[in-house]
Amino acid sequence: MRSASCSKSGDWGADVRITERDLHAGSRPEAPPEPRRASGESASGRRWSARLAALPWGAVLTAGIVVAFALGVLLSGPDGLGGVRDFVTVLIRRPRVAVNSLRHAADLPTLYMDIAFADYQRLVTQRNYAVQQGALGDRAEPQLAPATFTLGDDRVEVEVGLPPDVGDAFAGEQWPLYVEFPAADDDGTALCACERALLLPADAQSRQHWGFLTTLQREGGATTPYRVLRVTVNGKSWGLFALTGLPPDAGQDAYVAFDARDFLATYAQAGAALADDGFAYARVVASAEDADDREQAAQRMQRLYEGTLPPARVLDAEAWGRYLALTTLWYGAPTRDWRTLLWRYRPADARFVPVGAGWMGAPTEFPLPDAFARAPEIQAAYLRALQTYSDPAYLEQLQASLAPELDALCWATNIALGYPPLPWDALAAHQAEMRALLHPRQPVRVAVSESEGMLVVRVANLTAFPVEVTGLNVGESAWVALDREQMILAPAAERPMPQQPWIEAADRALLVDAPDALVLRSRSGATPAYIRLYVPLGQLPEASGEVEADTRFWGLDAE
Repeated sequence: MRSASCSKSGDWGADVRITERDLHAGSRPEAPPEPRRASGESASGRRWSARLAALPWGAVLTAGIVVAFALGVLLSGPDGLGGVRDFVTVLIRRPRVAVNSLRHAADLPTLYMDIAFADYQRLVTQRNYAVQQGALGDRAEPQLAPATFTLGDDRVEVEVGLPPDVGDAFAGEQWPLYVEFPAADDDGTALCACERALLLPADAQSRQHWGFLTTLQREGGATTPYRVLRVTVNGKSWGLFALTGLPPDAGQDAYVAFDARDFLATYAQAGAALADDGFAYARVVASAEDADDREQAAQRMQRLYEGTLPPARVLDAEAWGRYLALTTLWYGAPTRDWRTLLWRYRPADARFVPVGAGWMGAPTEFPLPDAFARAPEIQAAYLRALQTYSDPAYLEQLQASLAPELDALCWATNIALGYPPLPWDALAAHQAEMRALLHPRQPVRVAVSESEGMLVVRVANLTAFPVEVTGLNVGESAWVALDREQMILAPAAERPMPQQPWIEAADRALLVDAPDALVLRSRSGATPAYIRLYVPLGQLPEASGEVEADTRFWGLDAE
């Protein structure tokens, strides 16, 4: 039989043992003899003494330490009193979340930045200018100031400045910093693996950034380093930041990006979003040690930017499709912010691979033009990736592998970020939306008429992906197969004898150049665009009935 015991020493007398049988029977153990009271002690005093003595002082002391530690952690942040208020609220409503968040609040390392007062004031002046003007888009190189970074045992001399960005990025108490580290061979520290980096204020999306970058890396994609830590500047806590690496100005690999400084300068003057999301002001910039690689990369991206090279001949379709699908999984929409998107160039096949970076913008704020993602080959690759990453079994495997690290990051950042929920429910919801893309209720719209002994079937693609039309169902009495190799694309003046289905040549622009299939390009614009299929009435029974199109997404594996 199990038993529980409680012992007290000194004036409290002998041990008291309470067995499990006693608890069930409702019996009470024999009380210890009452201690002798001092002369003149009142009954009320005796009762209060007994109550105080009966308190679990170990638990009270522990609670006091926890509260003191909590106040110290919370008050040390940029919004100390607000942090205390949020902590108390969560402690009442979700005590487990509050306690675990407090236990792990100190798990993140602290980066200490020391900078001369005059240099810091120059940064503040620049920051105020950016807020007042609406953007920091000076074409000149960043004005850098010397500073010292200390992280654990690593101490390194760096140069810091403000990166070009919209004014809102500098409006809060935390603002981003551009950092240049010395070459690793010169210093030998492990603080940052890159020579250039950004320190960005952390927010709830920082967890998504970490999760996306880790997932993309595990799926074979290219990423930049990303690390969440606390930052203290000249002894004052700045809160949570993300340290994310930038490619070197001249590295072994060639990188291409779109410089946004012209856009930011114009944005500051206009005071509002510009046409085409400002992409007309983008400037292609390339970096690489090899001058030929740098020039070739810049030229090919420039031609893609100008529309003289199709995306399928410039971009790695599979890598780009995987990138878009994983951003859809983690952010709920394909993220392709042109200001922050980075590309790595492969000279061997003259293709670009997207690089997952920790400074990505919002999914729909400043997106790349649709032309970068509307190539049928890229759309088909995106569909295949959606099919893989929307599978609930994939999320189960992902959660099993990422949960230990990601959950730990969430616990450690809860207090500073306002206790956002863990991301797994959001990922499951995003997967449901991805599956809905793969199974549209009405992929095409069909309209039917008769003309000169032909059944004219007009078909329009209503989806954002290429759709293959495999045949026509005519009521329940006939099925007409549509094989592009057996169909004729001809102008109206050269119509063939009505012996087989055919398409007018004027509709060729609406078709994907697929040799063995009739594939409609994805929908573009608000009004559906129809192709015209001509089917000889002699191939159909007299009682036709309603005509429906059999379709499937082109390039997607059959389920």
